[in-house]
Amino acid sequence: MAYATREALQAHMDAGIRRAIAFFGVAAAVVLLTLTFDALLALRTGAEMGAFLVIGLALAGRRAPHRNLRRPELQTALREAGVPLVRLAAAETTAEAGEVLRERLYWHAARVGLAAIGFWLAAALLWLAR
Repeated sequence: MAYATREALQAHMDAGIRRAIAFFGVAAAVVLLTLTFDALLALRTGAEMGAFLVIGLALAGRRAPHRNLRRPELQTALREAGVPLVRLAAAETTAEAGEVLRERLYWHAARVGLAAIGFWLAAALLWLAR
């Protein structure tokens, strides 16, 4: 497997993680829209769904260094992005890719966690206002 730089690998991993989070966000938005009859319930549900996503991202991050990330789609995506590739040893590349993936999953989990806390705070404020 080959990568030009850690930044190119990081950008590719970010794109994949954000795509998965976006799909989860669409599903969450549909659920929240169905609960618009009760704003407090919708906010609490959004907070809980965000917390579940944080747990999922954290567990995936914990597993990331042990996954085999030497897959053709990763190489193809980097080639299509115009990234000049440099050959590395398979073990070194897998370790580097796993570490980058772990780091990026944890980074995204922290951001989703902030959104979940925001939902919890909004739900608490709405509950106090009632």
